[in-house]
Amino acid sequence: MEHLHSQTNAASPSRLADERDVILSPREKQLLRRFALGKSDRVIACEIGGTHQRIGVQRKRLIEKLQIQSQAQLVIFADQFAAWPARRTSGRERDGGKG
Repeated sequence: MEHLHSQTNAASPSRLADERDVILSPREKQLLRRFALGKSDRVIACEIGGTHQRIGVQRKRLIEKLQIQSQAQLVIFADQFAAWPARRTSGRERDGGKG
C-alpha cells in the first residue's frame, strides 16, 4: 500500500517537499521569498545586507539544498516554506480607510 501511495503522489510538489525534510534558517527564508519574486542579487543585498556576491553563493546553495529546477518550483517552495509574515492591519485599512 505504501508503494501505491508514493506512486500516486509522486508528481505532487508538496509530496516532494515533505520527503526532503526541509528546515530553513530565517536568512534562507528571507532569501527564498526574494528569489521567488525574481529580485536580483544586488537588490536583495541592499534589502537584507551582504554583498551581491555573497547573495549569489547563498542562492546557489539554497537551490541545491532544495533541489530546485525552475523558477516556478522556487515560487512553490517559497509559498510552502517561507511565506511572508502576516501583517497586522488596523480597522481603518480593513474597511477601505473609511471611519
